[in-house]
Amino acid sequence: MGKTACPATAHALAPPAACWRTSLTRDNEHPFFRPLWRRIAAVCACLAWSVLEFVSKAPTWGFIALAFAAYAIWQFFINYRPPPEDGGRPDRPTE
Repeated sequence: MGKTACPATAHALAPPAACWRTSLTRDNEHPFFRPLWRRIAAVCACLAWSVLEFVSKAPTWGFIALAFAAYAIWQFFINYRPPPEDGGRPDRPTE
């Protein structure tokens, strides 16, 4: 989808289907995650949770927490593009 703006909707909780994808914000684009230390802390929290689950003999939850950590590494380090200083969305290739 291109960078077209969604038309105004009659009800804020029910955006039109054509605008559904552009109305969502990706979590890794939130300005909260701009500092590197916050992204590292989020990954470390997932890893610590995983260790806690493995130590307490709950391997299923340990693997789930490891999956969260892997997803966080992907989103916050491999696929991360910081938002621009003006508060807009980072440029992404059109799909």
